[in-house]
Amino acid sequence: MLTVFQLLAKKQIKKLQLGTHNMTTVQFKFFNAIPVLFLVAIVVLAVFKNTDPLVLPVVVIGLASALLFIFAKIKKNKKSKKVTQNLAE
Repeated sequence: MLTVFQLLAKKQIKKLQLGTHNMTTVQFKFFNAIPVLFLVAIVVLAVFKNTDPLVLPVVVIGLASALLFIFAKIKKNKKSKKVTQNLAE
């Protein structure tokens, strides 16, 4: 899965160099977070390998994804408020 991600990243780099990309900055942030989610999943699966097979890892990965989504939303809202304040001044 990380190999597929690496290939997709190379494809995005080529699109950026050509100026033909169609992703927003928020989408790039989420795209950049994919390897972190893989890392969290790998660590959780390694640590909890002797517990109930999928319950705990799925919960932890779900929570990590939710936190990432919430963080991105908060950061986006702060940035948009800052822009509107700068425009108002």
